[in-house]
Amino acid sequence: MRVRNDKLAEVKARLREARPDIDGLRKTLAPERFAAQSALAAAAVASRLTNVVHFDASKLDGYHWKELNLEMGAGAVGHLMPGQKRDDIYLPVRDVEAGQVADMARRLSAIKEGNGTALDNTLIVWMSDSGEEHHGFCKEWPLVLVGGLGGHLKTGGRFLQFPGYEKPGHRTVRNFYLALLRAAGDERQTFGEIDPALPAEMQAGPLAEILA
Repeated sequence: MRVRNDKLAEVKARLREARPDIDGLRKTLAPERFAAQSALAAAAVASRLTNVVHFDASKLDGYHWKELNLEMGAGAVGHLMPGQKRDDIYLPVRDVEAGQVADMARRLSAIKEGNGTALDNTLIVWMSDSGEEHHGFCKEWPLVLVGGLGGHLKTGGRFLQFPGYEKPGHRTVRNFYLALLRAAGDERQTFGEIDPALPAEMQAGPLAEILA
């Protein structure tokens, strides 16, 4: 504990500088609690308390977003048939989530770091936790990347869509994680479990399209 406190004392000024103002947020409201978590995540990275932050937005308010006038829980919404009703329920939540991703990016981009900003040296990954559906087969896996990870990734201003499952050129989330490892200096060619329905070579190596 003494060693931990000594380390905190060494970075006290940096912690004070990065401390977010969340005093006005009402922690009982899911969107505002999400905003507080986003601000704290950005502050933890900016102050170098940690290099990795993860949080699950779906857990907020017990899978409910009543502040957005959504009485149906996320689990029940996920079991609706795909279509306009489900989209109408999901879109307000996605708007809140996208706003907080943007807020984290703004906070990090405002902090000078080296010859750039903290955002230049960071990567924000906004992704589904179950692929394309509530109980997905993970044949599609949409995600958004913000930040450059120290110049090792090409993330700005592009939309990439790879061929569908089992089609030539199809890539997996496994390849995405291999790209992140490559950007961090790890040269391994495999990661996680192989999908037996896909050729092994389709699952090997990083996504070259996002590497700088």
